[in-house]
Amino acid sequence: GKPKRWWPYVYEVVIYQWLALLIEQTKKGEKTGGAKQGSPSTSGLSPIVVKYLSHAAKAARGATIRCAPYLLEIIKQSLSWRVDSISRRKENKCNKDGKSSSEGITTKLVKLDENVLAALEKLITMLTDASID
Repeated sequence: GKPKRWWPYVYEVVIYQWLALLIEQTKKGEKTGGAKQGSPSTSGLSPIVVKYLSHAAKAARGATIRCAPYLLEIIKQSLSWRVDSISRRKENKCNKDGKSSSEGITTKLVKLDENVLAALEKLITMLTDASID
């Protein structure tokens, strides 16, 4: 069959949205009783976004953890597709430049953006903590 197509940047959207929901749910679960002024999860956001984020976090309670295997698979597939597309682009460029295919095969390490990597690390930490509890 045809290979499945993945959107190359969907992993970023899933990571940031999922993390925002988990942070909001964690914040609501704290004994301090709500958002602190200037907290990192809500600073710089308009009040309407904060309102809808709070509503979404309440509606998704439990699903953010139950759906973890599916969401992690989406992140993995999207990220894999992105890395593959970078490799194919490099290979096509090498072919256009007249280099042999063996010269174009050696690829450099693909590195995530620092912000995406930090968000992914925080997401994994929060998921791990939630699984332990």
